[in-house]
Amino acid sequence: MEWWDGVVLSPGLDPYTLDGVACIYANAPVREARLAERLALLMQREMHYDFSLFHADRHSDLRAYVVIHQYSAVALAIVRITEHFGIYGMTNEKGYIHFDSLTPTPSIVGIFVCAGWRRQGVAQLLVRHVAKSEGCRPNELAWSLPLSEAGMVLATSFGPKDLLRVSR
Repeated sequence: MEWWDGVVLSPGLDPYTLDGVACIYANAPVREARLAERLALLMQREMHYDFSLFHADRHSDLRAYVVIHQYSAVALAIVRITEHFGIYGMTNEKGYIHFDSLTPTPSIVGIFVCAGWRRQGVAQLLVRHVAKSEGCRPNELAWSLPLSEAGMVLATSFGPKDLLRVSR
C-alpha cells in the first residue's frame, strides 16, 4: 500500500516542513533518515535499481526532499551537489556528453511520486521547491543519468532539451 498511498509517518515524527516539503539530510536523526530511506526503497523497487539511492550516512552530502501530506510522505527527490555536469544536447564527435563544467551544481539523483499522487503536479512542485531551497532556478538543476521517459518529460518541462544539464 505504501507504493500507492505513501509512507505513513511514525508516531511522534513531525519533520519541519516548508510549504509541505521537508528537507532530510543523510546525517539527520535516525527516524527522519529512515523515512527518506523507505521512500528510496519504493523508488528502487519500481525502477529496478540494484541499490538504494538514499541511505543514512554521516559523511554524505545527500539530501532528500520529501512531500508531506497530512500524515504520509508521498513524494521524494534525492539531491546532491555535483561538480561535473554537461549539457544534454552538446556531444562530442563520438556522441558522448562532455562533462566539463566544474561549477558546483545541485543535481537531482532520483525523484519518486507514489502512484496515487501521480499526474497531479507533485513532481513539478517538488522540483520547484528543490531549486528554491538550493538557490537556483529549476532549469539550472542538473539531472543524473540515465533518465526514464517520465523523468525526461519532467526535466524538459522547465526548459528546452538541448539546454538540459545532466550529471554522472
